[in-house]
Formats: sequence, structure tokens, C-alpha cells
Amino acid sequence: MRTVELHYGRNGPEGAQAVVILHGLFGSSDNWGSIAKELSGPSTGDAAMDVVVADLRDHGRSPHTEETSYPLMAADVHALVERLELHDIILVGHSMGGKAAMAFAQRWPDLLKHLVVVDIGPREHENHQGHIVEALRSADISAGRTRKEVEADVSRFVKEPGVVAFLMKNLYWRSEGQLAWRMNV
Repeated sequence: MRTVELHYGRNGPEGAQAVVILHGLFGSSDNWGSIAKELSGPSTGDAAMDVVVADLRDHGRSPHTEETSYPLMAADVHALVERLELHDIILVGHSMGGKAAMAFAQRWPDLLKHLVVVDIGPREHENHQGHIVEALRSADISAGRTRKEVEADVSRFVKEPGVVAFLMKNLYWRSEGQLAWRMNV
């Protein structure tokens, strides 16, 4: 199984209780920044934790690939955990990240202290995001386009302003005048 090197952020003292957080579909490690900061600092009155927030493959700043699956995502996370020499981790996964976390737990249970799965269960789910993928693929991000123009393209397919704003967090300037998606669409 070919893994990719995941982009990640790390907060808190190394050697403390390790928490690894995995985002949901269309998300990135940035979505968990405030929670990571809270867990890694002494403001809660509890011991600070070593918090790692990863961008899963095809999301955020991690590599885009031709193949993706929950077992592959889990293997990528395992490679990251091994590279950072983490053990007895608390693994937190939201939605798609929860599926990847469950796949990790099945294969490497000895590395876990706790598994926390948010907003998804272990059964198969229907894909309700087809219109979102279509919106992202249909958006014209050719040279010279502005963020506002791309946002208007996405809004033709996705009517919820909050969802559009969330998706637009994935649009960045690859180079001057050239936009790109942080996720592999």
C-alpha cells in the first residue's frame, strides 16, 4: 500500500498525551486549529496535550493522488504516527476522518489509547455530496479568474451560503493570477 506524506500541524509539548485529529470531507487541518490550540495549552486547567492535526490525502496541503480509500487514508495516518514516534494516541476523526480513524483502529489497535468518532457511524453511507463535487468540478478556475467569480460558479450548484463559504476556504492562489483547489476534484 503506497502512502503519502501528510501535511500536518502540531501544537503542544512533544511527549505529552498525543491527540491526532482527522478532518471531514472537503475540510482540512485548518478546521481544527482553535480546538488544537485549546487542547495543547494550559487554559483548560488540565495537562497540555501534544496535538497533531493532519490534512488527509487529496485535502488541504497533502498530496493529491489518483487513488483514495479509507484503508489508504488510515495507512497514511499510520505512517505519520510512526514518523512522529507517537504511541497510545487519542485518535479523533470527524465524518470522513472518522471513517479513516475507524480503519486505522481496525488495523493498528495497539497504537490507540482512545478512538473518538464524530458525526458518522461504521456502516455504509449514501453519497449526498455529488452536487458539491459537481459544483467544484464545474467552477472555472482558469487563469485570470477572481475568487468572487469562482464563488458565483459554485453558488449556482450549492445554495447554502455557509457551505459555499466552507468550500471556498479550499481555494488558494497557486501562483499570481492562477487559482487552485486544495482538494483533489
